[in-house]
Amino acid sequence: MFLAIPLVLVVYTHLWNPVGFPTIHPDEGYYIGRSIHVSDGSGPKEDAARYDHPYFGWLFLGSIFNLIGYPDSGNPIPGDSNSIEMIWLFPRATMGILAVVDTFFIYKIAERRYNRNVAFIAAILFAVMPYTWLIRRVLIEPIQIPLLLTSILFALYSGTKTKTKTKTKTKAEQKSKLKEIVNVR
Repeated sequence: MFLAIPLVLVVYTHLWNPVGFPTIHPDEGYYIGRSIHVSDGSGPKEDAARYDHPYFGWLFLGSIFNLIGYPDSGNPIPGDSNSIEMIWLFPRATMGILAVVDTFFIYKIAERRYNRNVAFIAAILFAVMPYTWLIRRVLIEPIQIPLLLTSILFALYSGTKTKTKTKTKTKAEQKSKLKEIVNVR
C-alpha cells in the first residue's frame, strides 16, 4: 500500500496530458528523428551529422519504436492536428513510463538505505515535484535516470546490510580481548 500511492501519483502527474504540457522543445524533435532513423535500420548517425551525443538514447528509443510500430501506429495524416498530437503522444508516454520506473527505484533505494517512511516521502516528493516536468520531455536525461537509479540500487543490495545490529560487548569481554591482543605481542 505504501508504494501504491506514489505510483498512482506519478502516473497521474506524468501520463496525464503528455502532449499539452510541457510545450514541445526543438531538441525533442531532434531526438525522435534520430530514434526513427535507428528504427528504420539506418543506424544512429545521419550522414551529414557530426557526433554530438552518445548513441544509447537513440538506440533505446529506436528499439521501443520498433516494438510499438511507431510512427505508423499513430496513423499520421498530414495537416491533421490530432494526428500530430498522436505522433507526440507515444514518445512522451514512454518517458512517463520511465518516470514510473524511476519512482519505484527511488522508493526501493530509500527503503533499503533508511526505512519505509522515508521511502514513502521520497517517492511522493519525486512524483509531485514541479522540477520533474523536465523528465516528461523526450530527451536523453529521462533515459539515463532509471539506469543511474538501478546502479545505485544494485550497489546498495551488494553492500553490507545497514539494518543489522551489532552485538555489544561488556567491559569484561572487552578487557579480556585486549589482554589477549597484548599477550600475543
